[in-house]
Amino acid sequence: MKLLEHVLSRKKEIQIVLFVAYCGFIVWMTLLNRHQYEHRIIRLELFWAFREWKAGEPYGKVDSILYLKNILFFMPFGFLIPIKKSWKQVTVTAVLVSVAIELIQVATKYGECEIDDVISNTVGALVGFWIYIILLEVMNKMIAIKKGKR
Repeated sequence: MKLLEHVLSRKKEIQIVLFVAYCGFIVWMTLLNRHQYEHRIIRLELFWAFREWKAGEPYGKVDSILYLKNILFFMPFGFLIPIKKSWKQVTVTAVLVSVAIELIQVATKYGECEIDDVISNTVGALVGFWIYIILLEVMNKMIAIKKGKR
């Protein structure tokens, strides 16, 4: 229990270090670890991959799974972001970061610019934020219960 209390007392410092490392990972995965396209690709059509999957397109299912991967990829963002006063703040920050990523990808041709990525990244950040809130409540209750037994 002392370890949990120690971790919670250093929570902010640990969170900042992990968040910076995670941001480096985001840059690596979304820009540096990609091949450059010949042309800029911009997809502003919402949920295009699901429609392709439903229509029987060969890559529709694979492209649809990318939505889930983006949600999972951005969950640590919502969990680790140091400024977490509200879910609205996390949402706005996730949207801005996602839009920046998409614009850089289209400008450099190191990825496709898709509105669906912004949506799934933001959903992932919100899921991560709510997991953080729930875990924090559970840990605080565990500490309170432990202190109450002393």
